[in-house]
Amino acid sequence: MSPIIAFSQGQKVKIKAIKSGKGLQKRLEAMGLGLNKVVEIVKTPPGPIIVKVENSKIALGFGEASKIYGEPV
Repeated sequence: MSPIIAFSQGQKVKIKAIKSGKGLQKRLEAMGLGLNKVVEIVKTPPGPIIVKVENSKIALGFGEASKIYGEPV
């Protein structure tokens, strides 16, 4: 299990843990980034990390993305 910032562009990742406070966890879940969701890495650093979940693209700051852990699908 690695933070999603460690994955390459185009990889699909299943979210396994969100290691943050409850505020960020709720915000991410409201955007569709809950546990066991599969996301595709669209863009990697520099700049925001962009992930695709279902039919939406979500931009995450480096700090936020470094708290989301997953495994490759």
